[in-house]
Amino acid sequence: MVINPFCLYSRTRIRITHLYTYSYHGLLKSFQTYILDVQKRRLISESTKKILMHINERPGIRYRELLRLTGLSNGVLSFHLKKLNKSKLVKAKRLGYNTIRYYPIAVKPNESNVLDHLLNSNRRKIILFLLEHSNCRFKEIVHYIDRAQSTTLSQLQRLEYAGIISVLREGDNNNKFYQLKNRARMIKTVSKYKITDQCNFPFLLLKGNGKQLMSITLA
Repeated sequence: MVINPFCLYSRTRIRITHLYTYSYHGLLKSFQTYILDVQKRRLISESTKKILMHINERPGIRYRELLRLTGLSNGVLSFHLKKLNKSKLVKAKRLGYNTIRYYPIAVKPNESNVLDHLLNSNRRKIILFLLEHSNCRFKEIVHYIDRAQSTTLSQLQRLEYAGIISVLREGDNNNKFYQLKNRARMIKTVSKYKITDQCNFPFLLLKGNGKQLMSITLA
């Protein structure tokens, strides 16, 4: 059997080329990861640290509250928040036309969906009331939260639309009973973030590498 030296050379060259291409892409990927890491570290300025601290302590905080707590100008705060969101260091969640809440990355989506409503004082009262009492009538809820019927109805409709509560109807349409749709999930979230009827904001602290959560009750 005669071996063609040219064919042997071509195969060896192809293998070397493939190995070089694979090594090049591996190095390129490592370099891109390094550049991204450097960019993130440069992003952590004093202003950014301040913003991250307040978002970690107050998950779901709104822009105006961040503006007040940080003392930064509107333009500076907006600039840093856009960078943090783009770098996936925080999550910006738009609710409606002009409401954005900011969450730490450690907060899961199903938890932030519940916290969106627990951060509202009226809806928080309704949720906590339904945790203590099952199948509540509309008048009982109005009496407990001490708000106008129109306000109470509006808040109940929001909770129903979000899938947090369900409405049971008996007889005529006016005979309605309200209850939590996923009671177990609500108990878990309220317990984890130490939500009480008196708190204005659940406090959340990140410990260690940021994956472990510690909640503190706000007096």
